Amino acid sequence: MEAAALFKVSVKAMDNWWAKWRTGGQDALLSRPRGRRVGEHKALPRPSRTQCGRPSSITPPPARGYPVRC
Repeated sequence: MEAAALFKVSVKAMDNWWAKWRTGGQDALLSRPRGRRVGEHKALPRPSRTQCGRPSSITPPPARGYPVRC
């Protein structure tokens, strides 16, 4: 608890850091990039959007004020 107070974090966060350090050492505590890798799961290009399983001539009703997309 003293370490958590020293770093001004929760005891749970301190426990997580301690567990990471015990299993992987200092390298386990390094920051890692978050989210998707660059270029992964990009939105479909415009021509492909019409090939999502419904004809492009049919416009679905808006859901909660926003247009529905494939």
